[in-house]
Amino acid sequence: MTAFQNAIDLRLAVSDIVGKRPIADVWPVLVTLCESELNGRLRTRHQVTEATLTFDDGVCPIPADYLEMIEARDVHGCEVHPRYSADDFNLIIPGFNGEVTIRYYAKLPSLTKGGNACNWLLRHYPKVYLYGVAL
Repeated sequence: MTAFQNAIDLRLAVSDIVGKRPIADVWPVLVTLCESELNGRLRTRHQVTEATLTFDDGVCPIPADYLEMIEARDVHGCEVHPRYSADDFNLIIPGFNGEVTIRYYAKLPSLTKGGNACNWLLRHYPKVYLYGVAL
């Protein structure tokens, strides 16, 4: 199977599998459910992302696409692990002020952004989306 060009191609293929052509009204929900499940399970090299964050009194907002930390290093290259922790909104390094470069697993870029949306998973592993959304 060749990769789909975009979310529209995927939607047509899913429609054929489930036998319902008019699924446009529920399409964003189906894709969101699939991506939520995949974000909870996948940890691949394609998801590894780097960001430099500035901490104030040991707290910094987490990146919007953050899933899981791989490593955190200060400006001298020293790893700050295991001193960091995370809640739903912030990364926390008690008593730390300054910049930290983190490598982390990022969420899938969502296909709900538009009909022409595409991401690495749809490009390289189209069957994962096809069967995940159809399910």
